[in-house]
Formats: sequence, structure tokens, C-alpha cells
Amino acid sequence: MSRSRGSYLPVVLSFVFLLACAGVFIAVATGSLPGMRGAGSGQEGSSEGSSELTAKAFSSYSWEELGSIADIIESAASEEEGLAAAREFGIVDDDGNVKECVRQVVFTDGSVGTCRAVGVLADEKADGTGKAALTFALTGLPKRAMNDSATCDGGWEASGARSWLSDEARSLLPADLAPRVASVLKATNNAGIASDASSITQTGDALWLFSASEIYGELTWFSQEYGDNPIYNTSYTDFGPYDQLISSEGSQYRYFAQAGVHDRESYAAVGELLGSSDECFWLRTPYPLHFSDADDGMFFQVMGSGYPSSAVAACQENGILAGFCL
Repeated sequence: MSRSRGSYLPVVLSFVFLLACAGVFIAVATGSLPGMRGAGSGQEGSSEGSSELTAKAFSSYSWEELGSIADIIESAASEEEGLAAAREFGIVDDDGNVKECVRQVVFTDGSVGTCRAVGVLADEKADGTGKAALTFALTGLPKRAMNDSATCDGGWEASGARSWLSDEARSLLPADLAPRVASVLKATNNAGIASDASSITQTGDALWLFSASEIYGELTWFSQEYGDNPIYNTSYTDFGPYDQLISSEGSQYRYFAQAGVHDRESYAAVGELLGSSDECFWLRTPYPLHFSDADDGMFFQVMGSGYPSSAVAACQENGILAGFCL
């Protein structure tokens, strides 16, 4: 009995349908459908996740968005790709320079401060997981003394200002910022009175004061002040080791380096960060020389103009320029 040609049509259509379904399954599995990003597409990295964020003015980002941006930068496969992610969100320019990323910070007591990005992938996290994505400088915190008495023993590590920043000052950070702040390693002369860089040790800090070298780069302050000639009534003849000591408390941040800040030259960018304040601000760098008991217990400071002033007694009240990282 012969079968008509039309009787084969349902079988052929069923076979075509099965082939089409198989093709769609393979396309989904490999991510080859138009608009899909497959696991092997080579499009991960800084671009992944950026679809959930839109580049905009820095001051318009929420702390939640900045935290997500920091995650993208940190998860990049290389520092170059991390900088590319920072560029995508308007934090650095094509040359890797930090852009004018400034925003207000409303503290929990109702007062208002200002923070500015000063570095990207510049600080090592204290937990050993790599570099923190973004470093900021924060003004607006209350003035305070470095220590209750005129001592620099134990340097920054043992200072009252460090304890205050880790507790009371941190509690002033807004609720959407505080839990995102990363603890990072800070190198400092934590002996106080010292003669060489062997006194440099590291602390882990969420909020911290800037060192002289982090702002001004390589320093020659002692050579400028005392030269290399013997000084009457002292045994100091070579002040080079003291310059090396104060130059060893961390690398200069990109924001200051790109602005030409060096030693006591071109310090206008520092004054801009401080907002041209009339008050001085602490640095965490102890004054390491001992001429007499009256000279002990001092830390360096920076003037409101940005000029690095001489050291002052640790018990003196001074402004706070705090650093923190996301």
C-alpha cells in the first residue's frame, strides 16, 4: 500500500523543530546568542558589573556606588585594568592622574566635612588581600592634641590621636560609609626619638594621619635647616639619616605628585585640599631629633596654606587631616 507524500510532512517538521531546539540550547550554553556574555567570552573584568553603574559626577555617587566601584577596581586582573576601571568611572584621566574628585561628608553629629580622592591602588590592605582601590583625604573632624602630654614616645602607633581616630572619629563617619572603610598598612617612625630608618614599623589603620613623605615626597628638611656642619653644643654633624628617616614613611600620593608638590615647593595643591584654612594640621611624623628635653615630644604639622611648618609639641591642639580607603 503506497503512502502519500503529505503523510511525511509531520515527521519532517518534528525533526526540524528538534534541530532548532538543540541549536538554541547550544547557543545558550556557550553564550553565543546576540547580547549574551558567556563565561568564555573574554569580556569579564572591569567592564562586568559596570552595566549596573553609570559614570557621573564624583559628588553624585553614593557611598554604596563608590563601594561597588572600589570592588570592580580591586577585582581587576591587573593594576592596569584597575586603573582602566577607575578611568571608566571618572576617577582618573587617560594619563592615570587623579581627577578633581571632591565631595561633602555629613558626619553623624551633623557637622560637614570634605573629602578628596588622592590615590588609586596606593595602599596595601592590612588583611593581606591586596591594595585598597581608593584613598581619600578628609577634613572637617574636630581639632585635638596628638597626645595628652608633650611626648612623641612610641610615635604614631602609641599616640592618643591614633586611638581617637580608631574610635570616636570613626563613629562620626556616616552609616553608609563607615562599614566600607578598609584598614590599611601605614609605615611610621614609631620610636619617636630616632636616628635612622630602622625605627620604621607598620600599623593597620582605618582612619589615619598623613605622613610628611605621603604628601611632600622625598624630604631634605634637616639638611635645609642645619646643613652638614657641626652645630655648637651638639654632636650632630650629618643630618642626612634624619632626612632619610622622615622620607621613609610611605610613598607620595599621586594627587600631590601630579600637582608638582615636592619638599617645600609647589605646595598649593595641599592648601586646596585643606580649603585654605587658617589652622594647622597634624602629620603623623614625629620630630626625631633630641637636642634637649624641652625639644622632645614634637610632631610635624602642615599649615593651612599647605606649607610644611616646623614641629610643635604633641600636647598642642591641632587640626586633623585624616586618610581613609575604600
